[in-house]
Amino acid sequence: MKSIRIRILSSFMILIVIIALIFSIGVNHFIQRYYYGNKIMDMKEVANSIDTIYNTSDSEDEALNRIEYLGYIFEGKIQILDTSTNKIVFENKRLQYSEGVIIKEIVYKDQVGLVYETSFPVEGARWLIFIDHLESDKYAALQIPIIAIEDTISTLQAFLNILLMITTVVAVILSIILSTNITRPIKELHRVARNIGNLKFDDYYKGLRQDELGELGQELNSISNKLENTINDLYVEIQKEKNIDLMRRRFVAQVSHELQTPISIISSYTEALMDGIVEEDEMLEYYQVIEEEANKMSHIIRDLLELSQLEANTLSFDFNEIHLRPFLSTLIERYRRVIESKNLRFSYTDECTRDVVIQGDALRLEQAITNILNNAIKNSDDLITVDVYNEQEVTKITIINSGEPIQANDLTHLFESFYKGKSRNKSIGTGLGLAIASQIFDKHHIAYNVDNLEHGVCFTIRIKDL
Repeated sequence: MKSIRIRILSSFMILIVIIALIFSIGVNHFIQRYYYGNKIMDMKEVANSIDTIYNTSDSEDEALNRIEYLGYIFEGKIQILDTSTNKIVFENKRLQYSEGVIIKEIVYKDQVGLVYETSFPVEGARWLIFIDHLESDKYAALQIPIIAIEDTISTLQAFLNILLMITTVVAVILSIILSTNITRPIKELHRVARNIGNLKFDDYYKGLRQDELGELGQELNSISNKLENTINDLYVEIQKEKNIDLMRRRFVAQVSHELQTPISIISSYTEALMDGIVEEDEMLEYYQVIEEEANKMSHIIRDLLELSQLEANTLSFDFNEIHLRPFLSTLIERYRRVIESKNLRFSYTDECTRDVVIQGDALRLEQAITNILNNAIKNSDDLITVDVYNEQEVTKITIINSGEPIQANDLTHLFESFYKGKSRNKSIGTGLGLAIASQIFDKHHIAYNVDNLEHGVCFTIRIKDL
């Protein structure tokens, strides 16, 4: 494939050659005729001036004196012939030559000039002669030496040929520079377009041109950015679909597992009772186990239903004004006995400087905070601490339980359905409780997160003031 730079440079070279050829032909073949023609026209003007002198002079002597002065200006020989007497009435003596022959006739703009060759002042001397008929029934013959014309033409041709060579060299250099400047951005645009085709979007057109090439470069940059964003968004959506499918399969597996355990226990205990292999004093214990497992299944199914309604936005919320400090105080104090009944120490601190009023569903918010408290109770080995305080326009609630921290890879999944990461000696998370809490917080636009401490776990809830 022929390079576009070579094509452009070749086009410039052909154009330069054509222009140089036309210029050279004009200088070496046409300038002589053009220069002779101009001299003939100058001589015609002198003849017209002579005619004017005759028409404006009071006497022939006055006219001849004025023509004598005109001869000095003309710098050539002037002869005036009276046709009535066939005599020369005027001849300046500045130029003289012997008899010769006419060797060439030059016609220029309907005017005729003659090239006359004589042996004076040297053999082969040539003169340009122009003869014009005057209104006064006289003829004016004007002559100038051709050697002066030819010297001028030779000098002019030499100068113009040197100028042509210099101009050609400069034009070639400028053509190379211009073709390079044109093709450089084209190569850069080609590289950017090729990288876009290969889905590489880290290469941009960096040119500063303000012409069509610059506009094309900026358009390519815009297309590259749009394609990169679109592909990234598509990749994210594909990953989401993969994650959703993975979560769906894991959800079904977890539900099956969670329900399979109590079902298996109920089934085995029921078979034992039906087979009559249970002693009478153990039957009450078997019934209690069956009832506990049935209640567990009922609790799981209820939570699943509630979580699905939250995720589908079909669960109704009753939003009203909630005075946050008394709401939290009542809730925490209600749980104090539950916590202490687990032989755990408990600390509650209210450092709020103002009572914050928010819009929310008090029952659902209590459920969400209770789920986090239940998780803390389940995983604490000694102490549970609840702190409430104002921070600028946010009320922060921290629920801290002492014990083993959560493994780092479990932190990001803690609020997912049925997720149960493993600490060193016990399971963490409630499976559905924290997932339900996260959905309730999201519906109230409440921020939440969980962090590991050196000897425990901290849940933080941030509620913005109205």
